[in-house]
Amino acid sequence: MSPIERWLEENMKKLTIALPLMLFVVSAAPRAESGLEADAFIVADKPNESTLVLRITNRGETPQTILTEKYSRNSMSMNGRRLPQIGLSYEILTIGSAEQPEQWIFIPSLPKLAPVTLRKGESAQVIVPLDDTTVKAMKEAEGPATIRYSIGKRISERFGLWQGTLEIRESYKSMTSK
Repeated sequence: MSPIERWLEENMKKLTIALPLMLFVVSAAPRAESGLEADAFIVADKPNESTLVLRITNRGETPQTILTEKYSRNSMSMNGRRLPQIGLSYEILTIGSAEQPEQWIFIPSLPKLAPVTLRKGESAQVIVPLDDTTVKAMKEAEGPATIRYSIGKRISERFGLWQGTLEIRESYKSMTSK
């Protein structure tokens, strides 16, 4: 009897109970990942001009629609340890008061946001000009920079887009050596 046959014989009762339970757990679990992944690299166009290129790739089976232009860029901040953060986000803007929190709801023009539907294996890019202050902070950082790309729930539901956040933590040096 081979070792595999011996193990199966000894553990058949355990498998009879555990296998249906494992199948239930796997089939009942929500899909954890959308299949999108991101990476970034920096291109130094001229001595004082650099561009961050965020490449988003669909590794999943389901087509995903993302946005590639007119993002809202969060100001770069340093968190305690001098780690730069760049946030690129898309959401529906609302303005209001305490009495009417959503007095004005601003819906962006979808064509101006440049939606791209990615099929499996396809990539799109988001171009982010970097000023000297940001580049200097990234070069002098004590650790990797954090780059976040996010599409909020409200704009996602409005236009049928992928919704979520992609985050990259990488040093300036590794982003410029690609």
